[in-house]
Amino acid sequence: MITDEFYTIKDEQESEIKVKGSTFIGSACPVESREQAEQYLASIQKKYFDATHHCYAYQAGIESNLSFRHHDDGEPSGSAGKPIYQVITGRKLTNLIIVATRYYGGTKLGTGGLARAYSDCAVDVITRCEIIKRIIYKNVRVQFPYDETSVVMRQIDLFEAKINETKYDRQTEMLISIRANEAERFCSHLIDLTRGKAVFVEK
Repeated sequence: MITDEFYTIKDEQESEIKVKGSTFIGSACPVESREQAEQYLASIQKKYFDATHHCYAYQAGIESNLSFRHHDDGEPSGSAGKPIYQVITGRKLTNLIIVATRYYGGTKLGTGGLARAYSDCAVDVITRCEIIKRIIYKNVRVQFPYDETSVVMRQIDLFEAKINETKYDRQTEMLISIRANEAERFCSHLIDLTRGKAVFVEK
């Protein structure tokens, strides 16, 4: 069975922590692609244009469609982007970006101290976010004789699917949204219950 649900954050949030004089501003935002993540990063870089670093991590998609990246933005390798990314993966989240903006306060933290600070910054902003579950839906298009309408409608209700479009001609045609991991079973049931009169088409 394919995975058709994931957890992400509901909306954009921001927080701030201080570590030995340095200020770390955490900014978290839901995104659905690399492009959206990069656009949000650019907006934070513009907002805090005078900051010392803008370290970040993002993840979008699930399983085979997963896209992610983390970046240290001039901090020692592995001390910033990766700890932020580990906060995202540790909470099994996706479709979000976290940017940790640092204003250097004059005291060096060392690689270990930086990793803790960036991780704490990411944790702090995530705790302010509302975590929500998202369902992935698949669209299927089915054609069937009018006298099979009641059968089709019962299955739509049973599978808690949604009708997006209906066309009436010699055959009734519906565009239906259904949970991705239920789509195959839904199609199989309809074919069986209508004795092959329901036909799924690609358009």
